[in-house]
Amino acid sequence: MVEGIEEFLELHPYFNVWFHSAMDKPLPYGEFGLYPDSEVEIHGLAMRYFNKLIVVGENTGRFSGIINGISSINGELEAVSEIADEMGRTVRVLDYCLLEDIKSVEVSHKVRRASIEEAGDIVRFYEGGSFPQVLPDVEYTIANNRWYLVEDGGEIVSAACTFAETDDYAIIGVVYTPDEFRGRGYATSLMTRLSSDLLHEGKRPLLYYDNPIGGKIYLKLGFKPIDRWGMIKLEG
Repeated sequence: MVEGIEEFLELHPYFNVWFHSAMDKPLPYGEFGLYPDSEVEIHGLAMRYFNKLIVVGENTGRFSGIINGISSINGELEAVSEIADEMGRTVRVLDYCLLEDIKSVEVSHKVRRASIEEAGDIVRFYEGGSFPQVLPDVEYTIANNRWYLVEDGGEIVSAACTFAETDDYAIIGVVYTPDEFRGRGYATSLMTRLSSDLLHEGKRPLLYYDNPIGGKIYLKLGFKPIDRWGMIKLEG
């Protein structure tokens, strides 16, 4: 590892979670790569995480050359914007939020943590939606982080995971309820249980969103915007 990466990441406390999590819990061969902008003094850093590229810092435009097999570029808005300028692409801007104290919300549906044996069921649940998943990514997430489910009549009706976890933070993602199951409180129960469990373990939840429907749930639970997250969709 290039000297100075740890020091650089400490300058970006809310955006280093994904990096620290992946560095502590090695990904399968070929699914991980760490790319500093310099081997002398680091100003920007990129990380391959399965088919995503996560970026933070400055001088990130040079990372536009390492996107082979990448479906999206994510991270600190300024870092993603620099790559977008280099590529002539548009950046999707999302609110990046932190939860420190959860508000009291009734959990009206049973929520449980998924097992590794259910990875295939989770992939099928997300098919056709906005967050298609691949089996190796889901298996890694269940084994190293977590995936929570809400079921009705034995059928998955809502789900979410943590993309990354450290001792202090966890990034929640792919919160999804199909259209036909919305408006029944499934996602609220899901997010309440997942967030409560993380806080109980001393991990403050983070998430990013631009969906106003989801935003109402997150703000109701007590999530507060702390910054902005950038995303470039490259495939699909």
